[in-house]
Amino acid sequence: MSPPSCKILDAFNLQREIPDKQTICEVAKDILLPEQEVTFWIEHVNQIHLNRKSGAEKAAKTRMEKRHEVENVGRRKRTSSKQGCGESSDDTSCATCSMVDPTGEEEDSPVLWISCDGCCFWHHLDCLGLEKAPEKWICLQCVEEW
Repeated sequence: MSPPSCKILDAFNLQREIPDKQTICEVAKDILLPEQEVTFWIEHVNQIHLNRKSGAEKAAKTRMEKRHEVENVGRRKRTSSKQGCGESSDDTSCATCSMVDPTGEEEDSPVLWISCDGCCFWHHLDCLGLEKAPEKWICLQCVEEW
């Protein structure tokens, strides 16, 4: 013979909602509790189920929002140039060193950038050890993901 809590939970789990009056009466007779108490516990289990469901939905939404934020960190505005990657703006930092200008650069010399063809993150050529930008280039993170 199983405990009353298991019988109440089983009655709820059959439909994942509050059962009809007849089912509640049968459970109450089986576990020797008043119908009101069985109804109370089934309503309690239903509320737990609803809370868990809404919590899971909220957590999924939060994960999606955070994933979207992470995916967009360091990206340029997209234009039609270079397979959807945009131009470097003055306030965008390098995905390698997280700086706008690489250290040790003279103020008059131009800062050369390259955008990954996979993720569109921008990098200083100096940070990558490159003297000139190849026509097509994929960063290490994208290479590992592919």
